[in-house]
Amino acid sequence: MSAEHLDKIREAVLAEIRPLLPEEWDLKPGLASVKELSRTTVYCEYTRIEPLPEAPMGNARVGFDLTVSPLNKDVTKAEDLVDAHVVDLVLALDAHDWISWSLAEKKSIADTYLGWVVTISALASVSKTPTPEE
Repeated sequence: MSAEHLDKIREAVLAEIRPLLPEEWDLKPGLASVKELSRTTVYCEYTRIEPLPEAPMGNARVGFDLTVSPLNKDVTKAEDLVDAHVVDLVLALDAHDWISWSLAEKKSIADTYLGWVVTISALASVSKTPTPEE
């Protein structure tokens, strides 16, 4: 059911999201301040940990926001650059085993770019990865 221990969930989500994005896009952990982009960038911000009452104890739902910031500041061109890819992303997440999406919302990014924020959640084990001596 779960993909990874809680302490490694960000790495696991990034590894699963990377192949779902166009090759030329950048993927960054966390939400950095967006100033000037050199290419379309997706920021993966780890936002929450929630209990998972429908699963056995020891499991959690972990939330992330994927913020897609297109390179182009022109709204029409930015939409043309990313809209279809965001649709592809949510369709791919619909088929994923342990990552799901709940909302994709178009927003202003850093008061300069038009982008998408895709809210996703992943299943995780509420534990830490055992050390090699354990």
